[in-house]
Amino acid sequence: MVSEITVVVIGAAVAGIKVSHGVLKHIPTAKIVLVNPHKDYYFHIAAPRVVVKPDAFSADQYFYPIQDTFKKYPESSFETIIVGGGGTVGVELAGELSDALLGKNDSSPSITLVSATPHLLPRLKDAAGAAAERILKEKGVKLLASRKVEKAEQNLGSNVWTVILDTGEVLTADLYVAATGLLPNNGFIPSAFLDKDGWVDVDDQLRVRAAVGADGNSAIYAVGDVTTFPRRDGYRIAEQASVVVSNIKSEITGIGQRTSYTPSDRIVAMVPVGRSGGTGQMGSWVLWGFLVSFIKGRDFFVSKASSFVQG
Repeated sequence: MVSEITVVVIGAAVAGIKVSHGVLKHIPTAKIVLVNPHKDYYFHIAAPRVVVKPDAFSADQYFYPIQDTFKKYPESSFETIIVGGGGTVGVELAGELSDALLGKNDSSPSITLVSATPHLLPRLKDAAGAAAERILKEKGVKLLASRKVEKAEQNLGSNVWTVILDTGEVLTADLYVAATGLLPNNGFIPSAFLDKDGWVDVDDQLRVRAAVGADGNSAIYAVGDVTTFPRRDGYRIAEQASVVVSNIKSEITGIGQRTSYTPSDRIVAMVPVGRSGGTGQMGSWVLWGFLVSFIKGRDFFVSKASSFVQG
């Protein structure tokens, strides 16, 4: 296991940055947590000139990204990594970790993926799960199937994780990543709006049931993963949003008909397993790996990100 000491430095002015550099130079295995309200270091000595003559210097001459100044130090390494969860996120993460870390040198870490189900990607056809298993094994990832993570705790002194499985097996790791499914972010939501499992209880018009008045109108709607609709896929949100907009428009303006949301049983999933491989399903078809890699694996749709917020 990696023996790592964590040093917390509050403030990233000259003093905090000097101390952080000094510790890293003399204790290479240390982990520095540098707490600062801003991501940039401001060279305040030049402030009188900058305030009076803002064009005297370019901004990059007195603002420096703090994180960039520490790139010259080697990053902390992990000898053992455990990913808990054999669904889409767990498989994708294990693939990315294997691409980034395995086979690079003699000190490559071990990566283990723990799945509660007998096969990976249980929502998809068996062939898709089998493809993911084959690719990950070829990349050097160890798979533990039919094992559920019961508990995972990190020792704050040694930073070592202890992962307990439902079989009684006890694993240890330098890093544990949970990818075991969604939990509703409902801490701010009145309990009257929630079902017994913590999801917002909505009807087919996506109205919060407890907020529907006698006239059938409601001032409160819910959309997305937090609702009681069980198929929580990103591509379904646009359909739900359209229903809510139509119903709000009808309620406020009296124009148009109220609409209902009927989730389709059709499965659409693309699961890159590293940059050059992958699997997935569209309807009843299991997707070829090269197609998943070409469509999603290249950049995980980052090139399309702006379209998600442009409306």
